[in-house]
Amino acid sequence: KLREDGKWSNGDAVTANDFVFAWRKLANPKNQANYFFLLEGTILNGTAITKEEKAPEELGVKALDDYTLEVTLEKPVPYFTSLLAFSPFFPQNEAFVKEKGQAYG
Repeated sequence: KLREDGKWSNGDAVTANDFVFAWRKLANPKNQANYFFLLEGTILNGTAITKEEKAPEELGVKALDDYTLEVTLEKPVPYFTSLLAFSPFFPQNEAFVKEKGQAYG
């Protein structure tokens, strides 16, 4: 469950969909993210997506509503909550990322 008072610098609310967008972007091999391997063996379908066997939309993460994120793991991952403090797992404002295009990140 996310805090409901989180805001982006433009005033938009930080939502569960911002996490879903960021994590799918991280998983997508076309983005060549430096830390994509952190999804392998952790979040459901992470390995298959990074090996281009499944689509990023099949990553085991979904927004149940604006402030509820559901994550399905491949197996018990005792250090998973620690991973969430690492920047590749931070949310991204989808509208901002798309507006900036190739200039983002």
